[in-house]
Amino acid sequence: MEPEKRDVYGITGFFVQGSNQYYFGGFFSTEKEVDFFGKEFRGDLIDHFGMSDIQGKLINSSLIFDKKYNDRQDIIHYDFKMNENRLWVGNYSSSNKSVGNGRAICRTHLDFENVNFIIRDYVDIENWVTNLVEGMVREGIVKVVSEDTPLKKE
Repeated sequence: MEPEKRDVYGITGFFVQGSNQYYFGGFFSTEKEVDFFGKEFRGDLIDHFGMSDIQGKLINSSLIFDKKYNDRQDIIHYDFKMNENRLWVGNYSSSNKSVGNGRAICRTHLDFENVNFIIRDYVDIENWVTNLVEGMVREGIVKVVSEDTPLKKE
């Protein structure tokens, strides 16, 4: 199976539900070009309410995704715009009355660019991680250091 090049992003932020703020974090990876300015993505988040899958689009100054918790059927839609401080600021909405609508803010960061992903139906996780890291070392994305090497900022 031919490897697929993907960019991997980290995402952190919070959303306001009623008078409460809830923090979230996770990652997503781009899948394919939507057009010259955007990419589709999939990923995972975790927050106070549990693990969720996300699927959306990153287009110019818009970040749009749907979130579905692993143990629920309802979908929560998020729509963000990039502000002058390079923060994603927006809203979420759900047809689930206990979730309702609210405000959200987050940051994204490109953590790994053009990583080779090999997608299979079944993967032994230890072999998958080993192959992923070895590929990143080969391409110069990750540098191998010994345990005795002091870490320093370059």
